[in-house]
Amino acid sequence: MINLFRGISGYLKKNPNKTLINFIPEFNKNLNPIDITILNNVAETTIKKQIIFRNKDFELLKIDWGPKSSTIIYDNPNKGSIINLLNGNLIEKKITNKKEVLDNLQSNNTLYIQNKLGKHNLLNPNNKSVTSIILHSY
Repeated sequence: MINLFRGISGYLKKNPNKTLINFIPEFNKNLNPIDITILNNVAETTIKKQIIFRNKDFELLKIDWGPKSSTIIYDNPNKGSIINLLNGNLIEKKITNKKEVLDNLQSNNTLYIQNKLGKHNLLNPNNKSVTSIILHSY
């Protein structure tokens, strides 16, 4: 996974107009079952963030979404974010041009978000915890 970050970091520095959306297939390929087993071990009734990796270009988080938990509507990093849901489902409410769009993110699906695409919030509608991996690029 570290080699993937280095490759993405180098590419984004050489191509400042590019974003993380170009790397979704590579990100999914490098998120192997060993990583998921190690990371997917906490269940809370609130949102719990765990930093897996961070440098000046990237932040990789494991997020445990407790039952019925949600975020406020928020901005995203300049280069975008990739969210991979490991289990369950989340509801994304994206706000673009004063219009709201709802999307249901299912287990093993990947979502890309960037400020140019709109602001958003995420909600766990379930009565059980849901876990995601999120990669932010600054």
